[in-house]
Amino acid sequence: MTAEDIIRAEYQGSTSFMTPRVLLYGKLSRRMAYELSRGSGLIGEPIYGLSIVRLMPNDETTRCSELSTLDRDLGKLHTLIAALRRRFTRLDNIYRYKVKRVEQSARASAH
Repeated sequence: MTAEDIIRAEYQGSTSFMTPRVLLYGKLSRRMAYELSRGSGLIGEPIYGLSIVRLMPNDETTRCSELSTLDRDLGKLHTLIAALRRRFTRLDNIYRYKVKRVEQSARASAH
């Protein structure tokens, strides 16, 4: 699934009332997607939203509310995206390595 597919599956096409204009969809890892969006604050200043969704192994989606955020500084959100991408890519690689080892062990035991 693309990042946009993952986000749309979770939010069912709805947009944030605070940041309704989508700027960018992207992935933090194979199963973690984000949406970067823009809106206006209480006095009309630009604000930016970062929404993060995880694609579960059963292909259901879940919101990562603890990672999602609003900020007036778009640069801070780009920095956060880069940091999260590094973190989740490492975790994804560790998970895939462990799954591969378990599968190899199971095949070896079967023979």
